[in-house]
Amino acid sequence: MTVVALNRVLRAKKAAVLIAMQPDENTFVMPTAEDYLQVRNPSLTPLAHSTLELNEVCSKLGSRLKSLSAQHVKFSCECVFRGAGTAAGAKPNVGKVLRACGFAESAATGIVTYAPIDAAFESASMVIYMDGNKHPIMGAKGKVTAEYKANDYPVFKVEIVGLYVDVEFEETPATPCYTPPNPLEINNANTVWSLHNITTSLYSASIDVSTNPELRDLPGQYGIEITDRLTSGAIEFAASRVDDKNWFEAVRNLDIGVLNIVHGTEVGNIVEAIAHKTQLLEPQYGEQNNRRSNSFNLNMMPSPTAGEHEVAFIFR
Repeated sequence: MTVVALNRVLRAKKAAVLIAMQPDENTFVMPTAEDYLQVRNPSLTPLAHSTLELNEVCSKLGSRLKSLSAQHVKFSCECVFRGAGTAAGAKPNVGKVLRACGFAESAATGIVTYAPIDAAFESASMVIYMDGNKHPIMGAKGKVTAEYKANDYPVFKVEIVGLYVDVEFEETPATPCYTPPNPLEINNANTVWSLHNITTSLYSASIDVSTNPELRDLPGQYGIEITDRLTSGAIEFAASRVDDKNWFEAVRNLDIGVLNIVHGTEVGNIVEAIAHKTQLLEPQYGEQNNRRSNSFNLNMMPSPTAGEHEVAFIFR
């Protein structure tokens, strides 16, 4: 038996993520270097699958050959909040990802809004380069969580599911290592927020738009499907005296109100999240630097009122 030594390594920092929207679920669109996505902490499962076991008997104990079923690709990453910039018609870099996660894009002068939709979900083509190993993904759809933590960058945490396409080697295209606008730390100067028309010191918050895209490989159907959406979250902020604000009664009374987080102060680099129908659940006390905090799980519901959303992300 001849043993072949493999000595050419893959360098972790030499990676690129490209994304382009598809005209339909079944047409792969090859992204170009201009379609690069600004990401950190990329994680790729290049061939996710379940197994089929034949388990036929023979004269020997032991395992039998296993076949692959439901082959697909999983990809996750973080996209740091950035505005769309001030150029005419500018869209945020993360916009295509949000569209692939079940959001519709609408644009007005200087404002781009992403709000959840209930049908006609878009699919994306992606190419993940791992130092030359080229992993295309077709029909990609995903889920997204917006995470806020004081004194850190806010991020969109993205999880993508897509159809497997053959892997090949191709040198990683040249993409920028940094592009403006500058990301901003969550702090008093850059971030304002309110919950049910109350504001105080915010420690952390998250908004999870869980679409749970899944592979369907059935006679007559092959693709990634979104069949439901649940929007939830969590929040921790400075605890208050109950004679100032009784949050526990708000939970017991099933109060519903607005969660609003506006990050950034300059036009072209503002990202706002607004959830019009937010309910507080499961209150807890915590501690932050010897100060009591209140934490809650959040239930974010759709609204029948035009212009109100269970959550919308607004770039301006």
